Amino acid sequence: MKKFTVAMLVVLLFAGGIVRAESPAVQEAKQLMVAGQYPEALKSIAASLNGATKETDPGERYQLLMLKAESLLHTGSFDLAAAAFDSAAYTATDHQAIIVARADAVLVRASPQGKYRADAAEEPIDIVNPESRKKAFVAMREKVAKSIKPQLDKALASPTL
Repeated sequence: MKKFTVAMLVVLLFAGGIVRAESPAVQEAKQLMVAGQYPEALKSIAASLNGATKETDPGERYQLLMLKAESLLHTGSFDLAAAAFDSAAYTATDHQAIIVARADAVLVRASPQGKYRADAAEEPIDIVNPESRKKAFVAMREKVAKSIKPQLDKALASPTL
């Protein structure tokens, strides 16, 4: 299951056009994650980020920070994962990458113990698995849309802004 999760992450990143080329550091981190060795992946990522200079490609830094966040999710460090997603958003140079990282950070913060629950009556949705995370994003979007609908309707009915 862990291999599938990491494989889906890689596919999603490539399909979105976010990932350009992979550095050896990124490749090593991904290999460790596919093997389920998240603490070792975090050590490798930390060493790569600590060795980064101003000349380091921002795309590589973004990839490493996203992988760090994913590894932190798998180790149960949700607050640190959200912070890593925030850092990735700050580092990103393209709008789609920023949106992905910020959305992940928001979802992680809205999901105590890695489980998103749009409503107390609903079953919690695991956000560690990228496939079920998609369901959590949909549920969160619907919850927000429902909560702002009265305000939106009132604004649309108003003759002035």
